[in-house]
Amino acid sequence: MIVNAKGEVLAVRDRLDGPGIVMGDVVPAPTKQQVPYHFWLHKKGPLPAFAWNYQRLHGKRWYSKYMVTSGKTASWRN
Repeated sequence: MIVNAKGEVLAVRDRLDGPGIVMGDVVPAPTKQQVPYHFWLHKKGPLPAFAWNYQRLHGKRWYSKYMVTSGKTASWRN
């Protein structure tokens, strides 16, 4: 679904229509206020912060082992 800033529906594709895309003409409008600097990254509690960092470290290790980095070929491709 594509909806404009006024809440008007510009285009819709129902799940019953099967796979596909929706296209519509959207006219950009200036924003009324600035987006705050930390809009997307809000404060986390101790448990979410731990999970975030644990997964980040695990992801770095996995990526360096299985993906191509600095000219090396990934081990799963050999």
